[in-house]
Amino acid sequence: KEFLELKTLFEAMDKDGSGTLSWAEFKSSFQDADMSRKWVLLDVHPDQCKELFNLLDDGDGEIDASEFFDGIQHLQGQASSKELFQLDKKVSKIAG
Repeated sequence: KEFLELKTLFEAMDKDGSGTLSWAEFKSSFQDADMSRKWVLLDVHPDQCKELFNLLDDGDGEIDASEFFDGIQHLQGQASSKELFQLDKKVSKIAG
């Protein structure tokens, strides 16, 4: 059920149907009332929008479905899980 909800969210965000989310598409999801409520349920708030985009993006400036689902999966759970994922991404970018 949760996967279907995330898939629906991703598809709703992908306005141009490209299969990837640009920064503009991602950002606009936080400005849409219905989608914003879904983000809050995932414990993601509008002020975290840019940080989350950067965490999910592999560096090409867009988020594909795999990046989205894998990243959101890492973010769920206790706050320490989110913090560890953030740290891992930062270390990977520095090392990479």
